[in-house]
Amino acid sequence: MSGNKVNFEDFAEKILKETKTPGGAVIVSRGDKVECFWASGYRDNKGREINENTIFGIASLTKSITGVAIIQLEEKGFLSLSEPVKKYLPGFSIPGYDDKKVTIHNLLNHTSGLPPLPCFKYSFWGNTSPDKGEEEKNPPYPINYYEELVNFIARGDFDLLGSPGENSSYSNDGYALLGAIIEEISGRTYSQYVEENILDPLEMERSTFSLKKVLNDNNRTTLYYKKGEEIFDSPNWQEAPPFYAAGSLKSTPGDMIKYTQMLAQGGQLKGRKLISREGLAKITAPGVPFSLKSYYGYGFHIQPSYHGFTLVDHGGNLKGASSYAGFVPEKGISAVVLTNLRETPAGKIWLGVINKMLGLPVETPRFEYNRRKWEENHQKRFAGNYHSDEGGTILVEKKENGLVLKLDGSEVFDKEYPLQPVSNDTAICSFGNLELEIGFLYERKEEAKAVRFGGRIIKRKK
Repeated sequence: MSGNKVNFEDFAEKILKETKTPGGAVIVSRGDKVECFWASGYRDNKGREINENTIFGIASLTKSITGVAIIQLEEKGFLSLSEPVKKYLPGFSIPGYDDKKVTIHNLLNHTSGLPPLPCFKYSFWGNTSPDKGEEEKNPPYPINYYEELVNFIARGDFDLLGSPGENSSYSNDGYALLGAIIEEISGRTYSQYVEENILDPLEMERSTFSLKKVLNDNNRTTLYYKKGEEIFDSPNWQEAPPFYAAGSLKSTPGDMIKYTQMLAQGGQLKGRKLISREGLAKITAPGVPFSLKSYYGYGFHIQPSYHGFTLVDHGGNLKGASSYAGFVPEKGISAVVLTNLRETPAGKIWLGVINKMLGLPVETPRFEYNRRKWEENHQKRFAGNYHSDEGGTILVEKKENGLVLKLDGSEVFDKEYPLQPVSNDTAICSFGNLELEIGFLYERKEEAKAVRFGGRIIKRKK
C-alpha cells in the first residue's frame, strides 16, 4: 500500500470537492475489526463534523437487507424462492401474462419482466413535502399502501420487458413487493421485522426507518441536492411507505459496517448468526448479467473476477444521500461510504478504499474496456428518445464525432455527454466523476428497441 502513487484520502477528497459534496464518511473493516474511519466536510447546514454515529440516508443499500430478510424466512421454512409471488400476494396480477410464473427469485434479481414504473415517484409525491420554490405534485394514482401498488400493477398499463427470467431490469417496485411478502409471512410490518431480526441482533442501535426518530436526532445529516452547479439544502426527507424495502433505511457509518462485517464473515458477527453460509451463497451468486462484466445477485452486484477477488457491492441514491457498501469475501474486507448529496460517485470512493485494502493503486478502475468505433449506420440505429415512466427521457443524438447522450429534465446532468463504444451494443458515458455503461437492445439491422441505463431497460419512445 505504501507504493500507491495516490493517497486514498487525497483521492476521496478530490472527488468530494469536484462534485461539491458537503460531507462524506468512509469506514473500513477487516474481519470484525474496524481499521479506519475517515470523514470530510460537514454533516449539516450548521457546519458540524461527521462522526461514526451520524445518521445518513442509505437509499437502495436497503435492498440487500431485504435480500437477507427473505433468505432468513426461507431458512426458517416459511417460503421458497421458487414459489410464485401470487402465493403470498393473491391480488398480484399482470393482465395478459401468466403472473404465476413470477417468483420471489425473479423479484430478488430484477428478472420479473416489470419495466420501470411510476409508482415510486407517485408515492414520493403523495408523502413528501415540496422544497422551497417547488410546486406540490399530486400523483394521478395514489401509492400509499401495498394494496395500491399491487392494484396499479394489476391494471397493466405498461408493456412488459419479456417473460420472467428473460431480462434483468432494476425494479424498485419488485423490492416493494418483497416487503409486502415479508409482512404477509411474518405478521410484522417490514420495519419491525428488519429491526427485530437484523438491526437488533447486530446492535445497529442508531439505524431506523422512522423519520420522526431521525428528525429528533441531533446527529444527522442535512439533505443536499444540486440544480446545475448550485447546491441547496432541504428539510424534506423523501417518504414512500410501500417502498421501505427498496430504499428507506437511515443508518450510520458505525452501524452499516457491522452489517457488512456480518456478510464478509459468512453471515455471522461475534457469535450472532443471521443467515447460513449457504444462504449467503445464494445472495452473492452471480445471477443475471448486470453489465459487461458484472452480475446481479440478491440486493447486490457481483463482480466475480477483480484481480483475483470477488466484489460484492451496491449503491444508493435519493435526495440528500449517495451511498455505497460491500465486501470482499475472500479477504473478509468490508467498507461503507455515506454522503449527504445525491449523485455523488460514492461507488468510486468505495472502490478506491477497497483497492487500498487489496494493495492495489487506489485509482485502479473496476473494468478495463477495449475502446472501439461504431459505423455510421450502427450509430443511426441507436439514436432516438427512450422514455422511462419511473422518471425522465434519455436522448441519444448523432453528432459529427459520434453519439451523445442527454438526460431530459435532469437538474444535475444537464449537458451533452459523448458515448464511447466498447462493444457492438455497449458504450461508456462519463458524467464527470460518474461513469456508466449504456447498452442498446436491438435485433439484426433494426433500430434499437431499448437502452439499458443504470441497470434499467428503458424502451424507445413510440
